[in-house]
Amino acid sequence: MVRHIIVLLLIFITVPATALADDKDPPSEDATRKQVDALIASFRDGNKKATAGMIEQAIGLSISFGAPTYNRGDHAACARFYSRTAESVVAAFADPNAATPAGRSSLDDLRAALERAKGEKDPDRVAWALRFAFDKNQLACVLQAQRAQGLVAMGEEYFKRSEFAESQDAFESAIVSLHELDGQALDTIPLGCRYATIALANSLFAQQKFSDASKAVVKGLDYVPQWPTVTVDLRSLHRDPAEYEAVLTVLENRVKENPSNPALQFLLGYEYWFTGRRVDAKVAFQHTLKLDPEHAGAKRFIDAAHRGAEGPRA
Repeated sequence: MVRHIIVLLLIFITVPATALADDKDPPSEDATRKQVDALIASFRDGNKKATAGMIEQAIGLSISFGAPTYNRGDHAACARFYSRTAESVVAAFADPNAATPAGRSSLDDLRAALERAKGEKDPDRVAWALRFAFDKNQLACVLQAQRAQGLVAMGEEYFKRSEFAESQDAFESAIVSLHELDGQALDTIPLGCRYATIALANSLFAQQKFSDASKAVVKGLDYVPQWPTVTVDLRSLHRDPAEYEAVLTVLENRVKENPSNPALQFLLGYEYWFTGRRVDAKVAFQHTLKLDPEHAGAKRFIDAAHRGAEGPRA
């Protein structure tokens, strides 16, 4: 396993370097700069902490312009773009509390690179000083993704043993790493990472923490928007399907006792959806929307129902 991870890391690290051999025309400098600035502003104006993932996205955009520009011989333009990106990110999140732990570490690396490049007249030296900090951030993102996927695998193993408190711990720990990747384009984050919140919902459901489970499903759909179209039977995740059915009965009774609770209605629809009871699921989702017309999760599943998503059989 360790050797496998090391190989993956080496592949990832060498990707940016090989990009320097790309002969494609660089994108528009102005357009790329606007994308970087908009990304930074979306976090700053939204009072969101700088993450390693957000910095990675800014870096990726910068490399998309800088690498081909460098290869065409314009080292100064590459160095200028890289420097401006680093300066913009560092300035936007200067407060120590404005970044996550991994984001703060990457910001420190960017500051150190800018300091080394200060007063440097050779643009080639400046470009590579900044590129070093960029590559360290990319490595940090790889490590966060590997950590999340490892914790999800651990959580699934404990879930299958019906050790639900431990599985919850593993999934919640995975989500910490997943949040460090926020800001990256969704399709660049491994599915094994993004699944963590969905997996947490299953663990919370198994412990009859229904309100928390419902919230986790809704959040999980932001990370895995295609989830309603996936074919999976939630009963099969348990060591014994009867264990699942017993909890489902508790949820059904809880819904009867609290018919005006949209979170419980949605969770019931979710459980029905992934146990083949699609008609019952749609009724529950429609009831959810009557109680909360803006419920994002119910809307996603109703949309999937209209598109005829397949699912497990009851």
